[in-house]
Amino acid sequence: MSKVIKFKTSPVDSLPDDLMKIGEFVKKYKVDRSYPYKLRDRGKLTLYKIGSFRVSESEALRVMGV
Repeated sequence: MSKVIKFKTSPVDSLPDDLMKIGEFVKKYKVDRSYPYKLRDRGKLTLYKIGSFRVSESEALRVMGV
């Protein structure tokens, strides 16, 4: 048992309800495609990897000050 590796997992219950693909967010709010990634790199925004990267719409808007 001492050699068992435990991976970090996020339970599905803890995911936000308003996730949308980065491409959808970019089109809807007319921001540069790299903007959500820049916010993630600065530690201000969480991106969720579910197939492709997704962002919580409400969290992104809060970070952007909208």
